[in-house]
Amino acid sequence: MRHDKKAINGLTFVLDGANGVEIVGGVEEKYLHQAFDAMELP
Repeated sequence: MRHDKKAINGLTFVLDGANGVEIVGGVEEKYLHQAFDAMELP
């Protein structure tokens, strides 16, 4: 994953939340990798 030329900081996701669609920004790439690693099957 790489930044868009307009990106300022971290990754941005649009997720379904308690208040409907919400923007979650500033997510560091290391946290995304940790989440993907945790989902790996044995």
